[in-house]
Amino acid sequence: MIKWQSTYRHYNHLMDFTFWVLLVAYARGLLGLAGVPDTYLLDLWAPLNLALGIFFILSQILLIALILMRRLRDEYAEQLWQKSAASFVRILPLFPILWLTGIFIFADQGGWLDSLRATPNVTILPDHAMLPNPTESIGIYQFEGLNFVVLKLTQYFPLLFAALYKWHRWQDER
Repeated sequence: MIKWQSTYRHYNHLMDFTFWVLLVAYARGLLGLAGVPDTYLLDLWAPLNLALGIFFILSQILLIALILMRRLRDEYAEQLWQKSAASFVRILPLFPILWLTGIFIFADQGGWLDSLRATPNVTILPDHAMLPNPTESIGIYQFEGLNFVVLKLTQYFPLLFAALYKWHRWQDER
């Protein structure tokens, strides 16, 4: 059985590990959207793709647990966590501005946003975020949009927090 005290010295290693695993996972996804062939992204062999997906999800859960569970941190890691939390709160209001700027810079190629304005019932959400809408109610589209935003925040915010934690640890070691 693992004693909680022994996890103190592994906290920073686990934070590093989950950070790099998730960074590779998101880079893999972005490269797929950029048109890199599936052979380079290890997408062709279904069992490997499934194993990587499960590994990435478990890494995401581990990172969230590392962020939330105070008893895994020693005093030094707790101080770094406090600094990271303060930096995270200062950066948080900038996120919507950066998100919208990114959408208008990168997504408006080829008139994509104009086609959405012309047909507001067209959805940009992935299939897993779609809900059945037999009555064509506009409220369901708003809920799907909120669901999509919450899923994306859950996906990216722990990685941002881990990056801030690594930044503060790097600054402290200089």
